[in-house]
Amino acid sequence: MVELFEWEEQEANINLSGSGMEPIASIEELERTDGDPKELLADLYGVSKDNIIFTHGAQEAMFLVLAAFKQDVIDIPIPTYPPIIDQARMLGMKVNFIESPLESKNKLLSLVNPNNPTGEYISIRDIIGNKLVVVDEIFKPFVNKKFEYVSGTILIMSTSKFFSILDHKIGWIIADKENIRRIQVVRDLISPPPIGGKWIINYIIPNIDYFYKRNLSIIKMNYSQLDKMNKYFHIIYNSFMPIAVLYRDGIDDKSLAEKLLQTRGVLLTPTSYFYMPSGLRISLGHHNHELLIEAMRSLNELIESREFV
Repeated sequence: MVELFEWEEQEANINLSGSGMEPIASIEELERTDGDPKELLADLYGVSKDNIIFTHGAQEAMFLVLAAFKQDVIDIPIPTYPPIIDQARMLGMKVNFIESPLESKNKLLSLVNPNNPTGEYISIRDIIGNKLVVVDEIFKPFVNKKFEYVSGTILIMSTSKFFSILDHKIGWIIADKENIRRIQVVRDLISPPPIGGKWIINYIIPNIDYFYKRNLSIIKMNYSQLDKMNKYFHIIYNSFMPIAVLYRDGIDDKSLAEKLLQTRGVLLTPTSYFYMPSGLRISLGHHNHELLIEAMRSLNELIESREFV
């Protein structure tokens, strides 16, 4: 099992280790539009239906893309979401860690934009060139309302963070037509249709503003409490991401997170899992703001008690 997933699946009284919004239990009362889901997405992004392929989620989408365009070496900026690294290595690629996408010199570059966990967001147009750029944009709606496709890239997206619906999700890939055909060959070999969940598109398209307002109200309140309660860390954050990093140079973040869980029952995620030592990622996506307040109170008490050195 991926270490990050194993960590996040632990039992805790307060679990703020995740990175998405608290799911909506039901969307049946929201407005629904008719039409083919792929056509609706095509209109949203300003592309053709032939530029889109559905997947079960973003993680599967990344694996299919990496398998379809496998290279000897792949550039991956760190920090990053660790399954991308694990998938590349599983496919036999050598991972070349870089500090910035602008440093990429190889034929294949893969990144999460905005970044997980820092929230840093860059313009993809600044890095395209004589390479294939694979972009996981699962957090993009939190920081940029524009849905667009940049030619020459492979865009990966899913409903599981911004459009979070309990027990349901759908992912999609947008790319040039010839690249979509290449990905489809791999998908049909590994994870052939039917792919359920496409009906979600008929709900999210007419309710994008609803999700923006809901998410923003939750995130703003949680960040306000985080800023107020924080005493001992530098906050790394990009508005209005559903996650933030509590950074303190030189700390053993895994030991601190383990002590916080064992003694206070609070689960945060060490950023060492993302190849970024000395930080704790904390979720801002829960409707109950008291969870964040109690988590920060417990973290402050742990620091002050000197139980953790």
